[in-house]
Amino acid sequence: MDNSPLYPVPNLIIFDWDNTLINSWPILHAAINKTLIAMGHKAWSAQEAKRNIQKSLKDSFPALFGQDWLKAKDIFYQSYESCHLSELSALPSATQSLQGLFDLSIPLAVFSNKRGDLLREEVAALGWQKYFRAVFGAGDFAEDKPSLLGVHEIVQKVGILEADIQKSYFIGDSPVDIECGQSAGMIPVLVEGSLEKEGRNKQNNLYFRTFNEKNVVSFENCGAFYNFVKELSDKNGRP
Repeated sequence: MDNSPLYPVPNLIIFDWDNTLINSWPILHAAINKTLIAMGHKAWSAQEAKRNIQKSLKDSFPALFGQDWLKAKDIFYQSYESCHLSELSALPSATQSLQGLFDLSIPLAVFSNKRGDLLREEVAALGWQKYFRAVFGAGDFAEDKPSLLGVHEIVQKVGILEADIQKSYFIGDSPVDIECGQSAGMIPVLVEGSLEKEGRNKQNNLYFRTFNEKNVVSFENCGAFYNFVKELSDKNGRP
C-alpha cells in the first residue's frame, strides 16, 4: 500500500464512541423511538435515526421537541439507562485495535456526544480505561462536539504542541466527527461500518469521501484503520 507522506504516524488519536467503537444503534434507536412516540411524534426508521442522531441531546432536543425538550430528555435517558450496560457490546475488532494502538505507544482519547458520566460507565464496563488518556462527553464542557473545547482539553492533557496538531487523528462515523477533526486542524478519519463503496473515490489503495469539499480517508472499521496505522508505524521505524 502506498501510504502518502500526508499521513504521518499519529501523535494522538481521538475516537468518537457510539458506532465507532461500540454497537449502540439498537439501544439508541429504541430509546429515541420511545421518546418520539411518547411526545406525539412518528417513530424513526433505522436510517432516519442514524441520520438524525449526531449532535448531543442538549443541542438536538430543543429543536425537535421545543419547550417540552426537558420532558423528552427524561424519557430518553430513562429508556437508555435501563439497558445501556447490559446490552453494551464492542464492535468487531475494536478491542484488538485499541490494544494494538496502545502497544504502539500512541496516545488515545475519546470525545463523544454521549453524556459524559454514561460514557465513562461504558468505558469502565468494557475494561478499556487503560487505553485512554482522556474520556470526555456531552456536558463535560460548556459546549458539546463539534465545539473544540474537548479537543483542546485532550491536546493539552496529552501534551501535543499546537504546531504538531496536524499529526493527530480524529476518527468517527458521522459528519459531526469529520467537522470537529477538520476544524481542529487534525486528520479526520471516517469509519463506515460496511464495505459500501458507492460515492467513494479510490486513490493509492485508500478510499475517500468528500466533506466540506475536502477528501476524507474512509475505512470499513477500526480494524482496517489500525492496519493502516501499523503499516505507517512499521515504515517509520516505530515499535
